[in-house]
Amino acid sequence: MSYYIGIDPDTKCTGLALVGPEGLTKVRLARSKGQYAIDRMPGMAAAIDEAMSEIACMSDLTVAIETMHIRPHERNPNSII
Repeated sequence: MSYYIGIDPDTKCTGLALVGPEGLTKVRLARSKGQYAIDRMPGMAAAIDEAMSEIACMSDLTVAIETMHIRPHERNPNSII
């Protein structure tokens, strides 16, 4: 059986979704607090590690991580839409 995990990274709230042969199996949110992104990094790393251990304990796992393309010439350069 193949399982896939999709990860939507962010510095405040990272989404993780596990999809198996039957479809969407589990969804978790990893959260971290702090005023600046640099302050949230250690907490986010720990929260993602904890969320992954809750949902992904199988050996046949494919991981897909969303990447962001910043468009510097648009009105809102951080918008990915």
